[in-house]
Amino acid sequence: MLSRLQFALLERTSREAHASPAFREAYKKTGATDLNLVYGDRTACTQYALNAIELARRYEKALTAKRK
Repeated sequence: MLSRLQFALLERTSREAHASPAFREAYKKTGATDLNLVYGDRTACTQYALNAIELARRYEKALTAKRK
């Protein structure tokens, strides 16, 4: 588990990376659009994760591989 200091470092560097023109340019060089680079704070990321979990639960049967 991350310590508070480690988590604070991750939050700060994520925020800084998303604000960095150099990071955006390097990201675009991968062929991806920088429209995907939208910084989300802890609340936004938590909501995103909870929504992903809900979708996984809702479509669990379709997402679960079956042996033939």
